[in-house]
Amino acid sequence: MNHLTIQLTIDREPGKEAKPLARRCLVVVTELPSVVTGKEARSGKLGSEGLFGLVEGEGGVMAAPREGGQKLTVNGEEVTGSRKLAVGDRIACGGYEYGYYVQHERVGLSFSSRFLAYLAKGSAGLFLFLEILAMVALPVLFARATMWNSIVASQRINNKLDAMRKQVAKIEVDTFVARAILGELENELDERARYIRQNGFQLRRSQRRRMEAELSRMEEIMEFLASGRPIPADIVRKPSLDEAVGRIIGQ
Repeated sequence: MNHLTIQLTIDREPGKEAKPLARRCLVVVTELPSVVTGKEARSGKLGSEGLFGLVEGEGGVMAAPREGGQKLTVNGEEVTGSRKLAVGDRIACGGYEYGYYVQHERVGLSFSSRFLAYLAKGSAGLFLFLEILAMVALPVLFARATMWNSIVASQRINNKLDAMRKQVAKIEVDTFVARAILGELENELDERARYIRQNGFQLRRSQRRRMEAELSRMEEIMEFLASGRPIPADIVRKPSLDEAVGRIIGQ
């Protein structure tokens, strides 16, 4: 019986009322045979002293009264010789009432069980770390990616503007209207290039799309001017009368 630890909970003491909700006193027995003496237990010969004895019997632990001692009952039934105890039995003797329990020795885990337990804990820790990393790192990475995309898009527009400015400088035209359009293109390309260098990183995506669409329209006009063909009315921006009047007044 060395693999068992017997635990007696004192539910009632002589001269005291039972308090089921109060903390119970414990009598722990680790060696048999043992003699229970109120709140304590110790190894010794049965019948020499104590309230009752606990001995190792066939298939379990037996409770036996002390010779010439006080009456021993288990679950309300008097024990005259010995009685095998079961977990949860109620033992009464000498004004004490006990609850009987057995604590079995914990069986060690196998290597596979320990490995699975460590693996589960490690996986949980890894997932928690990845979640925290995602919460902290993703916003930073997203902001950096957004800023990088803005830089690349602005640089692309700036390169296109430089190429168009070089191209428009090489175009030769004969008519007065064509020269006026060509001059307007040169001025607008210069203004756009200046604006992109100063504010390109602050442009929203929709503004960059509109800028690229305007540059594509201007490229079409440049192709017509370079070839000497008439410019279709649908690709020429409609003039603003208010802007023209304002220029005249300003002059």
